[in-house]
Amino acid sequence: MNINTYENYLVGDKVNIYYVQPGDTIQTVAEKFHLSVQQLMQMNYMAIPEVSIGQPLYVPYLRPYSNVNNQLLSSLQEGGYILYSRHAEATVGLDAPKYSFENCATQRNLSAIGRRQAETYGRTLRNLQIPVTYPVLASPFCRTIETAELAFGRDNVQVDPFWSEIYKMSGRLSVMEQSWILYYLNIFLEIHPPQGSNKVIVAHSFPSGMGLGKIPDMGTVVIRPHGQGRGYEVIAHLTLSELASLQQ
Repeated sequence: MNINTYENYLVGDKVNIYYVQPGDTIQTVAEKFHLSVQQLMQMNYMAIPEVSIGQPLYVPYLRPYSNVNNQLLSSLQEGGYILYSRHAEATVGLDAPKYSFENCATQRNLSAIGRRQAETYGRTLRNLQIPVTYPVLASPFCRTIETAELAFGRDNVQVDPFWSEIYKMSGRLSVMEQSWILYYLNIFLEIHPPQGSNKVIVAHSFPSGMGLGKIPDMGTVVIRPHGQGRGYEVIAHLTLSELASLQQ
């Protein structure tokens, strides 16, 4: 089951207008509305697969269901979930071919928008009274550490080198290397967090069709662990704005 405010049923053939936000790409906008890039381009008579901030786009009209939001929020407030979040917008600099975790200048870093997203993420979880167990785990990249620290405080973050392996999946890895990463990912996502709380991981998006799939900047995948050796269930894919809308 995928509880998602953009997945709350297409109403007839009506359309709505979505304005492109900072950090959006044509791929992420298409995914938000459960379209292929080609379908989104056809709806908007686009010749090239590019979008710009503020650009209006025709998208499917989707009717929100507040009871779905209430159900998900109530479940998160009770705890027992893993919140896997991608870092906030990081458009400052580039990842050097031989980047160093100790040298942020060799990496892509958070933008001013990204820092605000990270602060908003932590504040939203607190406002929604969603309990989080500490430490929050973060990939060793500067952008993931900064995201976690801005959201939850420096003393509440622990760097875990494993999560940098997710970043590597977008590179040139062998099938065996990818399988190894997914194997250990599955082991982690099967583990129940402490009773009455949720575990937060701040890391990276996955390649399309692999792992937890593509995740937008500061997006969150809500996961329900079933216990060691019993797998897990993906409950929701939420953008930052969708997470905030759970209280509405």
